[in-house]
Amino acid sequence: DNCSDRTAEIARAMGAVVYERVDTQRPGKGHALAWGFGRIREDHQDVDAIAMLDADCEASSNFLQVMSRHVTAGAAGAQATIKIQNPDEAWSAALQAASFGLINEVHARGRQRLNLFWRPQGTGTMLTVGLLDRVPWDAFSPFEDVEYSARLIAAGERFDHAGEAVVTTRAATALQATAEQQRRWESGRWALLTKWLPKHLRAAVRQRDPRRLIAALELVVPAQSRLLVTTITTAIAGRALSLRSVERLAAFSLAGQASYVLGGLFVAGAPPSVFSALLRAPVLAIWKIPLHIRGMAGRGSSRWIRGPRTTT
Repeated sequence: DNCSDRTAEIARAMGAVVYERVDTQRPGKGHALAWGFGRIREDHQDVDAIAMLDADCEASSNFLQVMSRHVTAGAAGAQATIKIQNPDEAWSAALQAASFGLINEVHARGRQRLNLFWRPQGTGTMLTVGLLDRVPWDAFSPFEDVEYSARLIAAGERFDHAGEAVVTTRAATALQATAEQQRRWESGRWALLTKWLPKHLRAAVRQRDPRRLIAALELVVPAQSRLLVTTITTAIAGRALSLRSVERLAAFSLAGQASYVLGGLFVAGAPPSVFSALLRAPVLAIWKIPLHIRGMAGRGSSRWIRGPRTTT
């Protein structure tokens, strides 16, 4: 997609069928996916489902088998577990591995136990063509995966967590290298909250739909970094103003967060480097404050910017 290197040439030499798209007026992954879905379905009309895997990811050998099993069992789509491949290379990569572990191992498993559907995460995803007929792909913002996820929740589509399949990706080893991606995530979070919170709440009340209520509540749950900053700030304010009840509340919140993070990472089987990197979590939380503020003010990333690439 708008590629200026030898990716297509090398992929063809390795035996892949390559579709090349050049459209500088409509850049970005969302437009590329919509275009690609159309081309694949036009050329292969017997296809039942389409899998998505980012170029910098590696899939486990059972990936297609596991995903196919879920859609054959009636799911409209499925999402594999995403793991960070290089948590030992830098503390920032280890903290990203912690985040992915809590989302993909704890949150996803919890939703599965409660019979709540999971969501596509942009890579390691399979969508059936039937789903694309019912809920066409028209997510073109820089946070296309969360945008499409909200539409799937509203449509009541079954989307499975296929935890038996694993997709690994490498995290950037410098915080600044992830700044644009972090800005995109923050702006996506706030845009999703603004657009979908009222819709989910109205549907939850009118249709008495607990899934829509849970979807609404999840939108207002703060990110771990924001929760940490808020708790520490509250503790400092309570101490400065001699408000013992505020201090106790902050201590209770911090203990609860620590239990969730440490227990969740233990369940996820995180390596020692991830646990040791948690000591740097306040640094990451402070670094992300301006990103939170920009997202709340609507000044986050509004266009797709290709992330850093490595070559071999």
